[in-house]
Amino acid sequence: MRKMTNSDVSHIVNLIRTWKGGALTWEAVRLSIGSSLELGDQVWSRQALQANEDIQLAWLAKKESRKTPPMGKRRSDSDVNDLLESTLAANRELQMKYDNLAFRHRQLLYNASLLAGGAHLLVDPLPNNTADQSAYR
Repeated sequence: MRKMTNSDVSHIVNLIRTWKGGALTWEAVRLSIGSSLELGDQVWSRQALQANEDIQLAWLAKKESRKTPPMGKRRSDSDVNDLLESTLAANRELQMKYDNLAFRHRQLLYNASLLAGGAHLLVDPLPNNTADQSAYR
């Protein structure tokens, strides 16, 4: 089994975000990935898919959006409702990413504050240890 590339991950995330099929299960997603990427039976396992943070967040956001009742009856403006639903799902996904990053930031801030001169490490600019790159301009 080959390693997942960034394009594979973005394709899988897009596939999950636009999922219109029946129940959203990992097995159904795996089958869909196998047919859309023409991998046949050589599709990544559920555990491998769940280990990728972007795929996991897209999965959780889509599951959450499917739990909420539809926003009113479908009318002739169903395209607008679909767009709104996908935008809200993307918003929930980004909020989860933001919460994870904010938590990690607080952890790093706390850990740095425990070091001797930790505040000094956080405030000072990074050292310039790169070669002069004016020749590349």
